[in-house]
Amino acid sequence: MGYHLVQAPSIVLVRSNGQIMDMSIIESLRIKFEALVPYMNEKLRRLWAASEAVALGENGIELVVFATGIGAKTVSEGIKELQQPLSSVATVAPSTRIRKPGGGRKSYEQSKPKLLKDLEELIDPITRGDPESPLRWTSKSTSKIAVEVTVSIVEPLWLVGYA
Repeated sequence: MGYHLVQAPSIVLVRSNGQIMDMSIIESLRIKFEALVPYMNEKLRRLWAASEAVALGENGIELVVFATGIGAKTVSEGIKELQQPLSSVATVAPSTRIRKPGGGRKSYEQSKPKLLKDLEELIDPITRGDPESPLRWTSKSTSKIAVEVTVSIVEPLWLVGYA
């Protein structure tokens, strides 16, 4: 009595442009990604996605993007990095920082130093609660406050000639 391997039927996704995507590959990528993502930094995530896309060949980028949610541009950049000689790529140990010091978005305190003071002036007249308590509340909705903040920024610009 011999045994023979039977390949389980594969589920495929047919996209509107006629492209066929094998769901077992997508699910396999998703399982690997979800298992590894807590241990990966930004660079390692990009390089892993790129290596998977290269290994999958044609439509590899699209399969990785579909399975992981990583952007196609990020995967493409990772492929470019993988194609560079190792000596020209800045190697970074996983425990060290990836971005340059000061990289990334600046905090609101740095980029808009008057924002908190202006917001406080806008909300202070309608603030309720015990002035001694750290908990305060307002009767205005956040959408109304957002409109007032926008008007307070846009009107002065309009007055000095900005469209």
